[in-house]
Amino acid sequence: MPALILGILSIVLCWVPIVGLVLAIVALVVGVRRMRRLNEQGRPSGLELAGALIGGFGILSSILGTIVTAGAVAGMFAFQRHEAEVDEVRERRARQEEVFRQQLEDQQRAAGEALREEEERRDELRRRAEGAALEAEALRRAQEATRGGPSWPVTPPAPTGLAPPSNDPLQGLGQPAASP
Repeated sequence: MPALILGILSIVLCWVPIVGLVLAIVALVVGVRRMRRLNEQGRPSGLELAGALIGGFGILSSILGTIVTAGAVAGMFAFQRHEAEVDEVRERRARQEEVFRQQLEDQQRAAGEALREEEERRDELRRRAEGAALEAEALRRAQEATRGGPSWPVTPPAPTGLAPPSNDPLQGLGQPAASP
């Protein structure tokens, strides 16, 4: 009877490594010994035979249970390691996206600053051109007032052997006339 109980326990606990295997071996040994003793005494040994058979089956199921449990534990560790790697890849990707986003913002900011500078430069050139046009108009009016009529740039012929004439419309204004 103890072999039968140990054999049943070994099958129930076959998924627990070592425990199920030890119970199965003990059930097999106890069952075989009691069966021999009872056979020598001439008594029936059915329960001990059943305990020895269940103990043998318990050994097989404990070995299989140990393999399955070891595989499950190994799979669990592999899954945890895989999850850690996936988390690391996600973190790396998030850092890369943040760097890319920062670079993009920097480029956009630099492009905006360059555009503002270009607009300021264009506005400054426009103001200068308007100022130059106003100065030219004032100069033209001053020339008209001093000559008594409209003015246009007239360049007198230069004597030979001298520098070529200048296209400056203000040439000679306010300077004493050269005597021939």
